[in-house]
Amino acid sequence: MTNSIDQRLERLKSKIAEAKPKKDLTKLSYQQKLEANVLFRNVKGCMICGLSFRDRRKMIDHCHTTGVVRGLICFSCNTALGHFKDDIDVLKSAIRYLERFKFNPDLIED
Repeated sequence: MTNSIDQRLERLKSKIAEAKPKKDLTKLSYQQKLEANVLFRNVKGCMICGLSFRDRRKMIDHCHTTGVVRGLICFSCNTALGHFKDDIDVLKSAIRYLERFKFNPDLIED
């Protein structure tokens, strides 16, 4: 029984290894981080939501396909982009969705 589990585990590890990209562009090099810190040293808040980095975690945003650094954003905005897989069409669709259900205080009677 243990042998069967070990074999399945090894097959699963092999499949995962095959699915991984050959070159990991999701991690920034030390040099890229240094350059981003110099380039964006005057940025005091998230380049998406505008909130101050004083109380928020600062992230160096980059394209996972090309590795090009795009800017500094907060953890929340970075996570949001990740969930949308940096897909502009999906983000536009999300905006249309939010606009369709936007709160309108004029519709509420006193």
